[in-house]
Amino acid sequence: MRGFTHFAVGLAVGVGFTLENQPASLIHSLITIGSAGLAAVLPDIDIEKSTINNLLFQKLKSHQRRFALGSIGALFMLGYFVYPQLPSWLCFLGIFFIGAAIAKHRTLTHSLLGLLYVAFVVHLALPTYFWPILFGYASHLLLDACTISGVPLLWPYHYNFSLKQLGISIRTGTTFDHMLGVIAILIVGYELFLLLFR
Repeated sequence: MRGFTHFAVGLAVGVGFTLENQPASLIHSLITIGSAGLAAVLPDIDIEKSTINNLLFQKLKSHQRRFALGSIGALFMLGYFVYPQLPSWLCFLGIFFIGAAIAKHRTLTHSLLGLLYVAFVVHLALPTYFWPILFGYASHLLLDACTISGVPLLWPYHYNFSLKQLGISIRTGTTFDHMLGVIAILIVGYELFLLLFR
């Protein structure tokens, strides 16, 4: 799936959480929605030209982005060991960045192991937004399971799970992929309208 589709579906997940849980403030609602949207594109941090990497490293050439991601991860880990008073989640986030920088696309970050690791880091760093981030991230894995190549949920075991057996097989970049993103954005717009004017 394209990054736009993942992001749009993630935003829809975030709006759903906001409508269900009715946060106390508009700012909290927007952070919930945004965090789910960003979490939905996070698994593609393992590919240089992804939406998340274009956002994080827009001034860098694509072949420099893995090195930059790994370097940031190493700095986070080093910072934690030099200054142990820093929160531990910073070190764990550094480990995730290094892993994503050296992993092939659709391996570590597209697995249940990656999902559980991100859930662990988010539980330490942003417990208020744990569920929207977790479900935003999981939405990426579910959408990729709808593609022809599937997703390696049990990585490092090499088997790609897909929904082809159920007749769901979407090619990335097709009209259906694009329309799915557009429909998700329309749902987000409608739900935001309900949120703002309820």
